[in-house]
Amino acid sequence: MHTITRSITLTVVFAILLAASTLSGFIPQRANFANDYQHQLFISWMERGGFDPRTPASLSQRAIKISYAVPGSIQRVEVECEMQNNRIVTLREIVPQSKIRTAMPDTENQYRYFLELILYRLNSDQDFFLRDLLLDLQISLSWNGEEIIPEDSLSFLRDKERFVWREFKFTSVGETDYKYLGRLYNDEYLEFIFPGPLHLVELFNASQRKEHYSLDIDSLRNERGSDYYALTSSYKYGTDISSTGRSSSIASSPYSPQAPDRNLPMREYIEAYRNQIWGREMLHNKVSNTESFLSGEFPYHSLSQSRSLYELKTPPFNNNISADIQLIKKSYSDGIAFEALENFTINSGKNVQLPTGETILLTDLNDQDIEIIAPYINQLLTMHRVMGSRLLNFLLIPADVPTILVLRDPERWVTEFDSYTDLILMLSYYWEKRTVYFKIEQVKKVNNYIEMNGLLVARDPVTEKFDFAEVRFALDRHYRIDLAMLSLYTNIKTEEE
Repeated sequence: MHTITRSITLTVVFAILLAASTLSGFIPQRANFANDYQHQLFISWMERGGFDPRTPASLSQRAIKISYAVPGSIQRVEVECEMQNNRIVTLREIVPQSKIRTAMPDTENQYRYFLELILYRLNSDQDFFLRDLLLDLQISLSWNGEEIIPEDSLSFLRDKERFVWREFKFTSVGETDYKYLGRLYNDEYLEFIFPGPLHLVELFNASQRKEHYSLDIDSLRNERGSDYYALTSSYKYGTDISSTGRSSSIASSPYSPQAPDRNLPMREYIEAYRNQIWGREMLHNKVSNTESFLSGEFPYHSLSQSRSLYELKTPPFNNNISADIQLIKKSYSDGIAFEALENFTINSGKNVQLPTGETILLTDLNDQDIEIIAPYINQLLTMHRVMGSRLLNFLLIPADVPTILVLRDPERWVTEFDSYTDLILMLSYYWEKRTVYFKIEQVKKVNNYIEMNGLLVARDPVTEKFDFAEVRFALDRHYRIDLAMLSLYTNIKTEEE
């Protein structure tokens, strides 16, 4: 079970809430919510999704918008927290317009808000949140064509994998009702049948006036204990941010004074430090000069800038493995952040061209596969290429998936990790100040599942020795990284070895 850390104190949040448009690492706390019910719903949704709470948020007087990276996935989930009197009153999973299919867009637009309320509760880890809303709004539900009675247990929906939607079709039902058919990537589907819009609004307004939805909220609190949702303990991949804006020290962090010894041989290093908690450092409010920071972290790259776009270039390894990086800098009221570009171009023959000019062949994939995967390929490349630098703190993609490491240092040694993220953080610290190159060499379909093969090189520019790795990712049917394997050869002296 994931534990959620406090990313910023309540005092700081409300001091800047009305004036600021964005925050880095903001997580709502109990006092941010209009009632305990909405707060526990938020925590329930976070727990099921395993989301990193240190996620940037866009703030306004009406809403908080947060884009969460799905752990082990190339996808993101957009959430909107609607506010009244500076308190959160509703939580919704936003459905992109591109996923909606309908011949009546004006009517559909009146219903999408209520669909998004349902989708959020559908992805919580307690089924009574969904049941309460279905009953309040008199919404019928069916799973793969079989009607579901809201009064009955909905736990079988909660026990499934987190719902990731391919599309929604909106149509009329009879003279007054309307329905969404939500289809998953495995072609299973849920149907939501709504009453007429005026009646639906009346029902929703009545439900909002309830001060207490369900006795289940009390039993949930008693079951998990009063301290369960305190939001004060350290999250696995984060540090706590105090009201001073300074990160507290985590003794096991790779950037703390008690940092591991990177002079050890690779196998001894991994055996000595694999069981510690590897965390990231919050740097958003510590970078005073962007150019100096990037030049210091990448001394063997040339740096160019065009407004908020920064480009780092260096000659490729062995003429075919690049270390080039393109970044977007985003400025927030409490600091900055760096993000990888997502743009791409699909040329003839399913040849995808990335912002750095590199091309990747996706001939094994269908149009749907390419549409989902292509925007995130550059994120995967960038994450690996910033290893060895503090820039990884901004660009790490969480991937808590089983990982096999095959190490030749020089003898063959095989070990397993519960998290690819931990391995990446360990190697990044070990490779400090090296130039790291990475390319995706092949993307293919194996038994209808996608596999990616990559090449990773960490070269010491002074000694010119390098570590070389073959990296493989297996994706599940929801396009999430499901398994990783890294075969690592260390301390190679020449590129011909």
